[in-house]
Amino acid sequence: MLVVDDVINTGFSIRGVIDAVRINGGSVPVAAAVCNRGALTADQLGVDELISLATIRLRSWTGEDCPLCHAGIAVNTNYAHGSEYANAGGNWP
Repeated sequence: MLVVDDVINTGFSIRGVIDAVRINGGSVPVAAAVCNRGALTADQLGVDELISLATIRLRSWTGEDCPLCHAGIAVNTNYAHGSEYANAGGNWP
């Protein structure tokens, strides 16, 4: 089976789909995305091949090093996985 996502940032969403397919007896040798913003690799997703039409590298920081955190700018909890991130104390589960 091929699992496709529009944009991969952290890999959280596409990993969830890959896991769900496998839990239900499916095989996922290939994953694909229109854009890989997180620079994830096939190994990181646990697939043989990862295909993306575009790869964009974005800078990231730990909570301790984040310039936005130091400036007091809150995580947008109304968008994407912001609320999950904030509820996890600034760490992905």
